[in-house]
Amino acid sequence: MGKGKAALFVIKVLAAVAAGVLTLITAMTTAKVWKFSEETVLATALVAAALAFCSATSSAWTDYRGRRRRALDEHVATHVRTCFWSIYDITQKKINPKDLGIAAYVVGLDRPRMRAWYAPYWRLKRLRRLHRERPRHYNETTGLIWRPGKGIIGTCVEREGDAYADVAADWEPYLKASKEEWDALDKQITQGLSHGEFRSLVDSGKRLGVIVASPIFKNGKAVGCVAVDGPPGTIAYNLLTSQAVKDQLGNAASGIAMLV
Repeated sequence: MGKGKAALFVIKVLAAVAAGVLTLITAMTTAKVWKFSEETVLATALVAAALAFCSATSSAWTDYRGRRRRALDEHVATHVRTCFWSIYDITQKKINPKDLGIAAYVVGLDRPRMRAWYAPYWRLKRLRRLHRERPRHYNETTGLIWRPGKGIIGTCVEREGDAYADVAADWEPYLKASKEEWDALDKQITQGLSHGEFRSLVDSGKRLGVIVASPIFKNGKAVGCVAVDGPPGTIAYNLLTSQAVKDQLGNAASGIAMLV
């Protein structure tokens, strides 16, 4: 249960308790079993009314956000899915669609549990995935939090321009690199990852290959990106880094920018 749902649950419980107490006081006063002061009855009534108002308002807001989020997911999914099959057509079916994947990301602030107590919230931004289209499931449990400047998608957002690489080819010479060796490498190779994050990603079993990302612009600023990933190798790299593929990613990014 998320913190928002937990808070709503607590409010509803308190509202029910307050309503029950008010009913009990009214019944006992009417039956002359116990006489409560007018101040006590009024205070209880006000608390019950306030909690009932908060409960109803919170429920309405949660319902509105849920419907809005579902509508956003559906529209974003349409753009991502259309982009997926357009890119598949551009590659002239030289890449198996099961080896392709496309996802849309937007920049958001860290949730409180994801940042240290001393970290300013405005500094720790992360990339939240809106939707992913991938016919075949791959292990993607890495535990990493992608941020602007981290990974190809983070580089794309930070530079506010297209970013691409064959990650498998770029990292192959450094799979056994020590922390000192990794830290001495250029950021173009490390992609902003620490040695620990690099090892976590490599050891997770996540498939590494070609990744191409195009930024999502909102009011002249990059607020996310759309990225396609495919298998490693020269053929996939040449196909996925072509201008036609970048144009399709840009079209999807423009459509999603109108939704976020």
